[in-house]
Amino acid sequence: MLPRVPGTIRALLPVLAVSACSPEPVCVRSTVVDAYFEAKTQPELDALAGCEELHSLSLYPSELFGEPITDLSPLSSVRVVRHFLSLRIPDVTTLAPLAGLTTVGAPRDGEDDEGSGHLDVEESGLTDLHGLENVGSEGDLRVISLLQNERLTTLEGLPSLPHLLELRLNQNDNVVDLEGAGGLEAIDILRCSSARLSSLDGLADDVVLGRLDVRGGRLTDLRSLPPSASLAALTIGSIDSLVEADLGGLPSLTSVGLGSLPALTRVAVPPPGTRENNALALDLTALQALTDLEGLDAHAVLSSLAVVDNDALAALPLAGLQRVVHGVHITFNGALSQAALEERFATVDVAGSTKIAANAGWVVPAICPFVEDGQCDEPDVCAPATDAIDCRPIEDE
Repeated sequence: MLPRVPGTIRALLPVLAVSACSPEPVCVRSTVVDAYFEAKTQPELDALAGCEELHSLSLYPSELFGEPITDLSPLSSVRVVRHFLSLRIPDVTTLAPLAGLTTVGAPRDGEDDEGSGHLDVEESGLTDLHGLENVGSEGDLRVISLLQNERLTTLEGLPSLPHLLELRLNQNDNVVDLEGAGGLEAIDILRCSSARLSSLDGLADDVVLGRLDVRGGRLTDLRSLPPSASLAALTIGSIDSLVEADLGGLPSLTSVGLGSLPALTRVAVPPPGTRENNALALDLTALQALTDLEGLDAHAVLSSLAVVDNDALAALPLAGLQRVVHGVHITFNGALSQAALEERFATVDVAGSTKIAANAGWVVPAICPFVEDGQCDEPDVCAPATDAIDCRPIEDE
């Protein structure tokens, strides 16, 4: 059975079978391995000594097998991995033998490039990433994933790259900041979810980020975001310590999603874009302490607006709002006046769907006005049995 590898490529991989008992050297007549290679033990990995180019490689040790993988030196001759390199290495403490690896992601003509250019490091014994500095200096490295590396304390050693499709930093719970990621010039998606993450320091001052997604950690504010960064979309959730989110200095932001942040009291939204297709999409959900919402009244056009389950928010500053392009959803805000919201949105052009319900003073209607919106509105929003279409049980096929 193949381990987890990127995309659907795993079903199509040529597999090089290696005897677990006494593996023979793989690169005797050639230094190129044209099949997917998996090693579960140190002797299996040792069989790659002298190899210079690999199709794909997974190190996936198991307690059911013999000698654990502790030493990556058999990979010291490898210069190219054409598709993916997946390292689950709990007993390895250094990546130094990978210093000569320059290419991850360079499929040959005629090869499917799905899953190419992926580097995964999972459940390692590493404290840093030194040894990866040259990875991606050639070829097309697209995704770097660091998962559950409990001893990792720094990202020092990450390569310097002009562009990365995705950087995943998940459950590396002793990483407290992003020091070491400063050589990455542009990242389409940056995902961070680490229990002790308390700062975003370490990103390049002028980094270009498509989306930043931060889940969990110990951030108290967002001041560590580089002030000159270009950031298009921001999602932050499940952080108990975040008190304020001042985004007023990030005019490039066009999408903001803040959710499950129980200590957040203040949000300053980014300023309006210059064109309607740059209008802000704003989602504020489960921010029970939020009382101060700044900058929203400067927006004449919003892409979308969702304000849900914010108990302390007593007013929405919407003085300048004239149009919402993709819908409004304002529900279950115990201090927002239902009547005032209805009055305000009576003069706003909303091109998408509108649901303003279950706010302060809401009277449950006898007939549900929100049928076929994909949400079951009984019994909190509508009278029982009046949203039967959305609330019907899903029948077994």
